[in-house]
Amino acid sequence: MAASAVGTIAFVLAWAGSSVPSAWRDESATVSAATRSLPQLLDLVGEVDAVHAVYYLLMHGWFEVVGVHDWSLRLPGAAAVGLAVGATVVLGTRLATLRTGVLAGVVLAANPQALWSATEARSYAWLLLLSVTLAGVLLRALTGGRRRWWVAFAVLTALTVGMFVYQALVVLALGVAVLIQPVWRRSWRRFALAASAGVLAAAPVALVGVSQRAQVDWLPRIGLQTLDDVAVNQWVAGNQWSAAPVWLPYVLAAVCWALVVLAVVRARRGVPATRPEDPPRPPDGRLATLCLPWLVVPTLVLVGISLVVPAYFDRYVIASVPAFALLVGAGLASLRPWLAGVLVVVLVACAVPTYLAQRAPESKGTDWHAVSVELDERARPGDGVLFVDRPDGAQRANRAVLRLYPDRTSGLVDVALTTSAERLGSFQDDLVAPTELGPRVASLDRLWVVVDRPYAQGAGSADRAAVDDLGLVGTLVYDGTLDELWLYERP
Repeated sequence: MAASAVGTIAFVLAWAGSSVPSAWRDESATVSAATRSLPQLLDLVGEVDAVHAVYYLLMHGWFEVVGVHDWSLRLPGAAAVGLAVGATVVLGTRLATLRTGVLAGVVLAANPQALWSATEARSYAWLLLLSVTLAGVLLRALTGGRRRWWVAFAVLTALTVGMFVYQALVVLALGVAVLIQPVWRRSWRRFALAASAGVLAAAPVALVGVSQRAQVDWLPRIGLQTLDDVAVNQWVAGNQWSAAPVWLPYVLAAVCWALVVLAVVRARRGVPATRPEDPPRPPDGRLATLCLPWLVVPTLVLVGISLVVPAYFDRYVIASVPAFALLVGAGLASLRPWLAGVLVVVLVACAVPTYLAQRAPESKGTDWHAVSVELDERARPGDGVLFVDRPDGAQRANRAVLRLYPDRTSGLVDVALTTSAERLGSFQDDLVAPTELGPRVASLDRLWVVVDRPYAQGAGSADRAAVDDLGLVGTLVYDGTLDELWLYERP
Protein backbone atom coordinates (compact mmCIF):
# COMPACT_ATOMS: atom_id res chain seq x y z
CA MET A 1 0.00 0.00 0.00
CA ALA A 2 2.78 2.43 0.96
CA ALA A 3 4.73 1.60 -2.19
CA SER A 4 1.68 2.26 -4.37
CA ALA A 5 0.93 5.56 -2.65
CA VAL A 6 4.48 6.92 -2.82
CA GLY A 7 4.93 5.64 -6.37
CA THR A 8 1.69 7.27 -7.52
CA ILE A 9 2.68 10.60 -5.99
CA ALA A 10 6.07 10.31 -7.69
CA PHE A 11 4.40 9.64 -11.04
CA VAL A 12 2.18 12.70 -10.69
CA LEU A 13 5.18 14.87 -9.78
CA ALA A 14 7.25 13.44 -12.60
CA TRP A 15 4.59 13.87 -15.27
CA ALA A 16 3.38 17.31 -14.15
CA GLY A 17 4.80 19.85 -16.57
CA SER A 18 6.96 17.28 -18.34
CA SER A 19 5.43 18.12 -21.72
CA VAL A 20 6.13 21.85 -21.38
CA PRO A 21 9.85 21.91 -22.31
CA SER A 22 10.61 21.96 -26.00
CA ALA A 23 12.17 18.68 -27.10
CA TRP A 24 15.81 18.61 -28.12
CA ARG A 25 18.22 16.71 -30.37
CA ASP A 26 18.40 13.42 -28.44
CA GLU A 27 14.63 13.24 -28.16
CA SER A 28 14.39 13.91 -31.88
CA ALA A 29 16.57 10.83 -32.38
CA THR A 30 14.13 8.79 -30.28
CA VAL A 31 11.13 9.89 -32.35
CA SER A 32 12.99 9.44 -35.64
CA ALA A 33 14.02 5.89 -34.73
CA ALA A 34 10.84 4.75 -32.99
CA THR A 35 8.44 5.92 -35.71
CA ARG A 36 10.11 3.86 -38.45
CA SER A 37 8.97 0.47 -39.61
CA LEU A 38 10.69 -2.42 -37.87
CA PRO A 39 12.90 -3.22 -40.91
CA GLN A 40 13.91 0.45 -41.11
CA LEU A 41 14.63 0.51 -37.38
CA LEU A 42 16.83 -2.58 -37.62
CA ASP A 43 18.71 -1.01 -40.53
CA LEU A 44 19.27 2.13 -38.47
CA VAL A 45 20.61 0.44 -35.33
CA GLY A 46 22.88 -1.67 -37.49
CA GLU A 47 24.66 1.57 -38.37
CA VAL A 48 24.18 3.82 -35.34
CA ASP A 49 22.67 3.87 -31.82
CA ALA A 50 22.60 0.09 -31.34
CA VAL A 51 23.02 0.71 -27.60
CA HIS A 52 19.52 2.24 -27.62
CA ALA A 53 17.90 -0.43 -29.80
CA VAL A 54 15.82 -2.00 -27.02
CA TYR A 55 14.54 1.39 -25.91
CA TYR A 56 13.68 2.34 -29.48
CA LEU A 57 11.71 -0.91 -29.84
CA LEU A 58 9.82 -0.11 -26.65
CA MET A 59 8.97 3.38 -27.88
CA HIS A 60 8.10 2.01 -31.33
CA GLY A 61 5.34 -0.08 -29.77
CA TRP A 62 4.16 2.89 -27.70
CA PHE A 63 3.98 5.27 -30.66
CA GLU A 64 2.23 2.63 -32.76
CA VAL A 65 -0.58 2.65 -30.19
CA VAL A 66 -0.86 6.32 -29.21
CA GLY A 67 1.09 8.30 -31.82
CA VAL A 68 3.56 11.13 -31.26
CA HIS A 69 2.09 13.97 -29.20
CA ASP A 70 3.32 16.38 -26.55
CA TRP A 71 1.87 14.20 -23.79
CA SER A 72 2.87 10.82 -25.21
CA LEU A 73 6.52 11.70 -25.79
CA ARG A 74 7.44 11.74 -22.11
CA LEU A 75 4.64 9.81 -20.41
CA PRO A 76 6.58 6.50 -20.47
CA GLY A 77 9.50 8.12 -18.65
CA ALA A 78 7.23 9.58 -15.97
CA ALA A 79 5.57 6.18 -15.51
CA ALA A 80 8.98 4.53 -15.18
CA VAL A 81 9.97 7.01 -12.47
CA GLY A 82 6.77 6.31 -10.53
CA LEU A 83 7.33 2.57 -10.77
CA ALA A 84 10.99 2.96 -9.76
CA VAL A 85 9.98 4.89 -6.66
CA GLY A 86 7.41 2.25 -5.71
CA ALA A 87 9.97 -0.50 -6.23
CA THR A 88 12.44 1.42 -4.06
CA VAL A 89 9.91 1.52 -1.23
CA VAL A 90 9.48 -2.25 -1.51
CA LEU A 91 13.22 -2.92 -1.64
CA GLY A 92 13.99 -0.62 1.28
CA THR A 93 11.26 -2.27 3.35
CA ARG A 94 12.61 -5.75 2.62
CA LEU A 95 16.18 -4.75 3.40
CA ALA A 96 15.36 -2.77 6.55
CA THR A 97 12.00 -1.38 7.72
CA LEU A 98 8.87 0.15 6.23
CA ARG A 99 10.03 3.53 7.50
CA THR A 100 13.32 3.15 5.66
CA GLY A 101 11.55 2.09 2.48
CA VAL A 102 9.09 4.98 2.53
CA LEU A 103 11.80 7.54 3.26
CA ALA A 104 13.98 6.14 0.47
CA GLY A 105 11.02 6.35 -1.90
CA VAL A 106 10.37 9.96 -0.90
CA VAL A 107 14.05 10.80 -1.43
CA LEU A 108 14.01 9.25 -4.91
CA ALA A 109 10.70 10.94 -5.77
CA ALA A 110 12.26 14.31 -4.92
CA ASN A 111 15.63 13.57 -6.50
CA PRO A 112 16.40 16.07 -9.30
CA GLN A 113 18.07 13.42 -11.45
CA ALA A 114 15.04 11.14 -11.28
CA LEU A 115 12.65 14.02 -11.94
CA TRP A 116 14.79 15.19 -14.86
CA SER A 117 14.72 11.72 -16.40
CA ALA A 118 10.92 11.99 -16.60
CA THR A 119 11.30 14.98 -18.93
CA GLU A 120 13.57 13.08 -21.32
CA ALA A 121 12.24 10.85 -24.09
CA ARG A 122 15.30 8.67 -23.59
CA SER A 123 16.04 5.53 -21.62
CA TYR A 124 17.26 7.16 -18.39
CA ALA A 125 14.05 6.72 -16.39
CA TRP A 126 13.86 3.11 -17.51
CA LEU A 127 17.40 2.52 -16.28
CA LEU A 128 16.27 3.68 -12.84
CA LEU A 129 13.36 1.25 -12.91
CA LEU A 130 15.32 -1.70 -14.27
CA SER A 131 18.19 -1.32 -11.82
CA VAL A 132 16.01 -1.24 -8.70
CA THR A 133 13.84 -4.07 -10.06
CA LEU A 134 16.95 -6.11 -10.79
CA ALA A 135 18.18 -5.60 -7.24
CA GLY A 136 14.77 -6.54 -5.84
CA VAL A 137 14.55 -9.74 -7.88
CA LEU A 138 18.09 -10.65 -6.84
CA LEU A 139 17.14 -10.23 -3.19
CA ARG A 140 14.17 -12.54 -3.67
CA ALA A 141 16.39 -15.10 -5.37
CA LEU A 142 18.97 -14.91 -2.58
CA THR A 143 16.43 -15.24 0.22
CA GLY A 144 13.92 -17.57 -1.45
CA GLY A 145 16.27 -19.68 -3.49
CA ARG A 146 13.61 -20.78 -5.97
CA ARG A 147 14.74 -21.36 -9.53
CA ARG A 148 12.08 -19.09 -11.00
CA TRP A 149 13.62 -16.06 -9.30
CA TRP A 150 17.02 -16.84 -10.78
CA VAL A 151 15.41 -17.23 -14.20
CA ALA A 152 13.68 -13.88 -13.70
CA PHE A 153 17.01 -12.35 -12.71
CA ALA A 154 18.64 -13.68 -15.89
CA VAL A 155 15.83 -12.31 -18.06
CA LEU A 156 15.93 -8.92 -16.34
CA THR A 157 19.71 -8.82 -16.72
CA ALA A 158 19.36 -9.37 -20.46
CA LEU A 159 16.72 -6.64 -20.71
CA THR A 160 18.71 -4.24 -18.54
CA VAL A 161 22.01 -4.66 -20.40
CA GLY A 162 20.17 -4.60 -23.71
CA MET A 163 18.56 -1.30 -22.73
CA PHE A 164 22.00 0.25 -22.12
CA VAL A 165 25.29 -1.62 -22.19
CA TYR A 166 26.68 0.24 -19.16
CA GLN A 167 24.01 -1.50 -17.09
CA ALA A 168 26.36 -4.47 -17.04
CA LEU A 169 28.22 -2.50 -14.38
CA VAL A 170 25.12 -2.63 -12.16
CA VAL A 171 25.13 -6.41 -12.54
CA LEU A 172 28.83 -6.41 -11.62
CA ALA A 173 28.09 -4.27 -8.57
CA LEU A 174 25.37 -6.66 -7.42
CA GLY A 175 27.85 -9.49 -7.83
CA VAL A 176 30.26 -7.68 -5.51
CA ALA A 177 27.45 -7.38 -2.96
CA VAL A 178 26.75 -11.11 -3.18
CA LEU A 179 30.42 -11.88 -2.52
CA ILE A 180 30.64 -9.50 0.44
CA GLN A 181 27.60 -10.77 2.35
CA PRO A 182 28.43 -14.19 3.90
CA VAL A 183 24.87 -15.52 3.71
CA TRP A 184 24.44 -14.40 0.11
CA ARG A 185 27.84 -15.80 -0.86
CA ARG A 186 26.42 -19.30 -0.65
CA SER A 187 24.40 -18.50 -3.78
CA TRP A 188 27.39 -17.12 -5.71
CA ARG A 189 27.36 -19.86 -8.33
CA ARG A 190 23.67 -19.37 -9.05
CA PHE A 191 24.22 -15.64 -9.33
CA ALA A 192 27.16 -16.10 -11.70
CA LEU A 193 25.18 -18.49 -13.89
CA ALA A 194 22.08 -16.28 -14.10
CA ALA A 195 24.08 -13.08 -14.61
CA SER A 196 26.25 -14.68 -17.30
CA ALA A 197 23.20 -15.99 -19.13
CA GLY A 198 21.60 -12.55 -19.10
CA VAL A 199 24.73 -10.73 -20.24
CA LEU A 200 25.33 -13.27 -23.01
CA ALA A 201 21.76 -12.86 -24.23
CA ALA A 202 22.34 -9.11 -24.52
CA ALA A 203 25.83 -9.52 -26.02
CA PRO A 204 24.80 -9.06 -29.68
CA VAL A 205 23.38 -5.61 -28.93
CA ALA A 206 26.41 -4.73 -26.83
CA LEU A 207 28.91 -5.88 -29.46
CA VAL A 208 27.25 -3.89 -32.23
CA GLY A 209 27.18 -0.90 -29.89
CA VAL A 210 30.90 -1.21 -29.18
CA SER A 211 31.58 -1.28 -32.92
CA GLN A 212 29.77 2.07 -33.18
CA ARG A 213 31.85 3.71 -30.48
CA ALA A 214 32.87 6.56 -32.80
CA GLN A 215 29.47 8.17 -32.21
CA VAL A 216 30.50 9.02 -28.62
CA ASP A 217 33.81 10.61 -29.53
CA TRP A 218 32.41 13.75 -27.91
CA LEU A 219 32.79 12.27 -24.41
CA PRO A 220 35.11 14.51 -22.35
CA ARG A 221 38.37 13.35 -20.86
CA ILE A 222 38.83 13.01 -17.12
CA GLY A 223 39.56 16.36 -15.46
CA LEU A 224 38.59 18.60 -12.59
CA GLN A 225 35.00 18.65 -13.86
CA THR A 226 34.87 14.90 -13.25
CA LEU A 227 35.26 15.48 -9.51
CA ASP A 228 32.24 17.78 -9.57
CA ASP A 229 30.28 15.26 -11.60
CA VAL A 230 31.12 12.29 -9.37
CA ALA A 231 30.45 14.08 -6.09
CA VAL A 232 27.41 16.15 -7.05
CA ASN A 233 26.08 16.27 -10.59
CA GLN A 234 25.41 12.59 -11.27
CA TRP A 235 23.36 12.35 -8.08
CA VAL A 236 21.43 15.60 -7.63
CA ALA A 237 22.19 18.21 -10.33
CA GLY A 238 19.11 17.40 -12.38
CA ASN A 239 19.65 19.29 -15.60
CA GLN A 240 22.68 20.78 -17.29
CA TRP A 241 20.56 23.57 -18.79
CA SER A 242 18.70 24.30 -15.57
CA ALA A 243 18.32 27.93 -14.54
CA ALA A 244 18.13 26.98 -10.86
CA PRO A 245 20.72 28.51 -8.48
CA VAL A 246 24.08 26.84 -9.07
CA TRP A 247 24.76 26.38 -5.35
CA LEU A 248 21.62 24.34 -4.63
CA PRO A 249 22.98 20.98 -5.84
CA TYR A 250 25.97 21.36 -3.52
CA VAL A 251 23.76 21.91 -0.48
CA LEU A 252 21.58 18.99 -1.49
CA ALA A 253 24.59 16.75 -2.11
CA ALA A 254 26.20 17.68 1.22
CA VAL A 255 23.08 16.77 3.20
CA CYS A 256 22.61 13.53 1.25
CA TRP A 257 26.22 12.40 1.60
CA ALA A 258 26.12 13.06 5.34
CA LEU A 259 23.06 10.81 5.56
CA VAL A 260 24.78 8.13 3.45
CA VAL A 261 27.73 8.12 5.86
CA LEU A 262 25.32 7.93 8.79
CA ALA A 263 23.53 4.97 7.20
CA VAL A 264 26.80 3.08 6.75
CA VAL A 265 27.91 3.79 10.33
CA ARG A 266 24.56 2.72 11.76
CA ALA A 267 24.66 -0.44 9.63
CA ARG A 268 27.82 -1.44 11.49
CA ARG A 269 26.88 -0.26 14.97
CA GLY A 270 23.12 -0.64 15.03
CA VAL A 271 20.40 1.99 15.33
CA PRO A 272 19.52 3.49 18.72
CA ALA A 273 15.87 3.86 19.65
CA THR A 274 14.35 6.90 17.96
CA ARG A 275 11.35 6.89 20.31
CA PRO A 276 11.16 5.89 24.00
CA GLU A 277 8.76 3.02 23.30
CA ASP A 278 10.96 1.53 20.55
CA PRO A 279 13.86 -0.84 21.28
CA PRO A 280 17.24 -0.18 19.63
CA ARG A 281 17.91 -2.15 16.44
CA PRO A 282 20.99 -4.38 16.25
CA PRO A 283 23.43 -4.00 13.35
CA ASP A 284 21.97 -5.10 10.01
CA GLY A 285 24.29 -4.51 7.10
CA ARG A 286 22.17 -5.92 4.28
CA LEU A 287 21.05 -2.57 2.89
CA ALA A 288 24.53 -1.08 3.02
CA THR A 289 26.06 -4.27 1.62
CA LEU A 290 23.73 -4.22 -1.37
CA CYS A 291 23.74 -0.48 -2.00
CA LEU A 292 27.38 0.52 -1.49
CA PRO A 293 28.75 -1.53 -4.43
CA TRP A 294 25.74 -0.44 -6.50
CA LEU A 295 26.59 3.15 -5.59
CA VAL A 296 30.35 2.98 -6.18
CA VAL A 297 31.28 0.28 -8.71
CA PRO A 298 29.71 1.68 -11.92
CA THR A 299 31.28 5.10 -11.41
CA LEU A 300 34.62 3.67 -10.32
CA VAL A 301 34.87 1.42 -13.38
CA LEU A 302 33.86 4.13 -15.85
CA VAL A 303 36.26 6.68 -14.38
CA GLY A 304 39.01 4.06 -14.43
CA ILE A 305 38.36 3.26 -18.09
CA SER A 306 38.28 6.98 -18.85
CA LEU A 307 41.87 7.32 -17.68
CA VAL A 308 42.70 5.48 -20.91
CA VAL A 309 39.78 6.29 -23.22
CA PRO A 310 36.79 8.58 -22.45
CA ALA A 311 33.83 6.52 -21.24
CA TYR A 312 32.38 8.41 -18.26
CA PHE A 313 29.47 10.84 -18.43
CA ASP A 314 27.38 11.83 -15.43
CA ARG A 315 24.07 10.65 -16.92
CA TYR A 316 25.45 7.22 -17.73
CA VAL A 317 25.41 6.16 -14.07
CA ILE A 318 21.85 7.23 -13.32
CA ALA A 319 21.07 3.58 -12.51
CA SER A 320 22.99 4.06 -9.24
CA VAL A 321 20.66 6.83 -8.04
CA PRO A 322 18.21 4.36 -6.37
CA ALA A 323 21.11 3.02 -4.28
CA PHE A 324 21.88 6.60 -3.29
CA ALA A 325 18.24 7.15 -2.31
CA LEU A 326 18.13 3.93 -0.29
CA LEU A 327 21.20 4.89 1.71
CA VAL A 328 19.89 8.42 2.28
CA GLY A 329 16.57 6.92 3.36
CA ALA A 330 18.34 4.58 5.77
CA GLY A 331 20.22 7.53 7.23
CA LEU A 332 16.97 9.43 7.73
CA ALA A 333 15.28 6.40 9.29
CA SER A 334 18.02 6.18 11.93
CA LEU A 335 17.24 9.69 13.19
CA ARG A 336 14.52 10.87 15.53
CA PRO A 337 11.27 11.42 13.60
CA TRP A 338 11.23 15.19 14.06
CA LEU A 339 14.80 15.56 12.78
CA ALA A 340 14.16 13.21 9.87
CA GLY A 341 11.08 15.28 9.00
CA VAL A 342 13.08 18.51 9.06
CA LEU A 343 15.74 17.05 6.77
CA VAL A 344 13.13 15.72 4.33
CA VAL A 345 11.71 19.25 4.12
CA VAL A 346 15.23 20.59 3.47
CA LEU A 347 15.83 18.03 0.71
CA VAL A 348 12.52 18.79 -0.96
CA ALA A 349 13.03 22.55 -0.66
CA CYS A 350 16.45 22.27 -2.30
CA ALA A 351 14.95 20.23 -5.14
CA VAL A 352 11.99 22.51 -5.92
CA PRO A 353 13.85 25.27 -7.85
CA THR A 354 15.53 22.68 -10.07
CA TYR A 355 12.21 20.88 -10.58
CA LEU A 356 10.58 24.10 -11.78
CA ALA A 357 13.55 25.04 -13.96
CA GLN A 358 13.50 21.60 -15.60
CA ARG A 359 9.93 22.22 -16.72
CA ALA A 360 10.48 25.66 -18.27
CA PRO A 361 9.69 25.91 -22.01
CA GLU A 362 13.33 26.26 -23.11
CA SER A 363 15.01 24.23 -20.37
CA LYS A 364 16.57 21.89 -22.94
CA GLY A 365 18.14 24.61 -25.04
CA THR A 366 15.63 24.69 -27.91
CA ASP A 367 12.48 26.61 -28.79
CA TRP A 368 11.14 24.13 -31.34
CA HIS A 369 7.86 23.68 -29.48
CA ALA A 370 7.10 27.39 -29.81
CA VAL A 371 7.99 27.27 -33.51
CA SER A 372 5.61 24.35 -34.04
CA VAL A 373 2.80 26.20 -32.27
CA GLU A 374 3.30 29.22 -34.52
CA LEU A 375 3.22 27.01 -37.61
CA ASP A 376 0.08 25.27 -36.41
CA GLU A 377 -1.73 28.56 -35.83
CA ARG A 378 -0.57 30.45 -38.92
CA ALA A 379 0.30 28.02 -41.72
CA ARG A 380 -2.13 26.75 -44.34
CA PRO A 381 -2.19 23.22 -45.79
CA GLY A 382 0.13 23.11 -48.79
CA ASP A 383 2.42 25.90 -47.59
CA GLY A 384 6.10 25.19 -48.00
CA VAL A 385 8.52 24.98 -45.09
CA LEU A 386 12.29 25.36 -45.10
CA PHE A 387 14.83 25.06 -42.31
CA VAL A 388 18.03 27.09 -42.33
CA ASP A 389 20.27 25.27 -39.88
CA ARG A 390 23.59 23.52 -39.55
CA PRO A 391 24.01 21.17 -42.52
CA ASP A 392 25.51 18.34 -40.44
CA GLY A 393 22.78 18.53 -37.80
CA ALA A 394 25.42 18.08 -35.14
CA GLN A 395 24.10 20.65 -32.71
CA ARG A 396 20.52 21.84 -33.09
CA ALA A 397 19.12 20.77 -36.48
CA ASN A 398 15.78 22.55 -36.23
CA ARG A 399 14.33 20.24 -38.91
CA ALA A 400 13.48 18.09 -35.91
CA VAL A 401 10.31 20.21 -35.60
CA LEU A 402 8.73 18.10 -38.36
CA ARG A 403 9.26 14.79 -36.54
CA LEU A 404 8.71 15.95 -32.99
CA TYR A 405 5.44 17.79 -33.64
CA PRO A 406 3.69 16.02 -36.55
CA ASP A 407 0.25 17.13 -35.32
CA ARG A 408 1.19 20.72 -36.12
CA THR A 409 3.32 20.33 -39.25
CA SER A 410 1.95 17.40 -41.26
CA GLY A 411 0.19 19.64 -43.80
CA LEU A 412 3.36 21.47 -44.86
CA VAL A 413 5.54 20.75 -47.92
CA ASP A 414 9.17 20.09 -47.00
CA VAL A 415 10.72 21.91 -49.96
CA ALA A 416 14.37 20.93 -49.33
CA LEU A 417 13.86 17.20 -48.82
CA THR A 418 15.23 14.83 -51.46
CA THR A 419 15.64 11.56 -49.55
CA SER A 420 14.35 10.96 -46.02
CA ALA A 421 16.50 9.72 -43.18
CA GLU A 422 14.27 6.65 -42.95
CA ARG A 423 15.17 5.59 -46.49
CA LEU A 424 18.84 6.40 -45.94
CA GLY A 425 19.06 4.37 -42.73
CA SER A 426 20.45 7.32 -40.79
CA PHE A 427 19.29 10.24 -38.66
CA GLN A 428 19.97 12.85 -41.35
CA ASP A 429 17.75 13.67 -44.33
CA ASP A 430 19.33 14.33 -47.71
CA LEU A 431 18.54 17.93 -48.67
CA VAL A 432 19.11 20.28 -51.57
CA ALA A 433 21.20 23.36 -50.89
CA PRO A 434 19.34 26.66 -50.38
CA THR A 435 20.94 27.95 -53.59
CA GLU A 436 19.11 25.22 -55.56
CA LEU A 437 15.63 25.78 -54.16
CA GLY A 438 14.29 28.01 -56.94
CA PRO A 439 12.45 25.32 -58.97
CA ARG A 440 11.05 23.74 -55.80
CA VAL A 441 9.34 26.89 -54.58
CA ALA A 442 8.25 28.22 -57.97
CA SER A 443 4.71 26.89 -57.55
CA LEU A 444 4.33 28.01 -53.93
CA ASP A 445 2.66 31.23 -52.85
CA ARG A 446 3.78 30.94 -49.22
CA LEU A 447 7.00 29.60 -47.73
CA TRP A 448 7.69 29.33 -44.02
CA VAL A 449 11.38 29.58 -43.14
CA VAL A 450 12.71 28.51 -39.74
CA VAL A 451 16.08 30.13 -39.18
CA ASP A 452 18.65 28.97 -36.65
CA ARG A 453 19.75 32.46 -35.64
CA PRO A 454 23.31 31.70 -34.40
CA TYR A 455 24.00 29.69 -37.56
CA ALA A 456 22.47 32.23 -39.93
CA GLN A 457 24.44 35.06 -38.33
CA GLY A 458 27.69 33.15 -38.74
CA ALA A 459 28.65 30.31 -41.06
CA GLY A 460 25.16 30.12 -42.53
CA SER A 461 24.91 33.71 -43.73
CA ALA A 462 25.20 32.56 -47.37
CA ASP A 463 22.28 30.14 -46.89
CA ARG A 464 20.23 32.94 -45.39
CA ALA A 465 21.04 35.19 -48.33
CA ALA A 466 20.02 32.44 -50.78
CA VAL A 467 16.56 32.35 -49.22
CA ASP A 468 16.24 36.11 -49.62
CA ASP A 469 17.08 35.70 -53.33
CA LEU A 470 14.12 33.39 -54.05
CA GLY A 471 11.98 36.31 -55.19
CA LEU A 472 9.66 36.23 -52.18
CA VAL A 473 9.00 38.92 -49.61
CA GLY A 474 9.76 37.89 -46.04
CA THR A 475 8.00 38.93 -42.83
CA LEU A 476 9.30 38.02 -39.38
CA VAL A 477 6.49 36.19 -37.59
CA TYR A 478 8.24 34.73 -34.53
CA ASP A 479 11.42 36.03 -32.92
CA GLY A 480 12.45 33.33 -30.48
CA THR A 481 15.44 32.90 -28.26
CA LEU A 482 17.19 30.60 -30.70
CA ASP A 483 15.05 30.44 -33.83
CA GLU A 484 13.23 32.87 -36.06
CA LEU A 485 10.15 32.05 -38.11
CA TRP A 486 9.66 33.97 -41.34
CA LEU A 487 6.76 33.93 -43.78
CA TYR A 488 7.81 34.50 -47.39
CA GLU A 489 5.08 35.41 -49.85
CA ARG A 490 4.96 36.46 -53.46
CA PRO A 491 4.76 40.22 -53.90
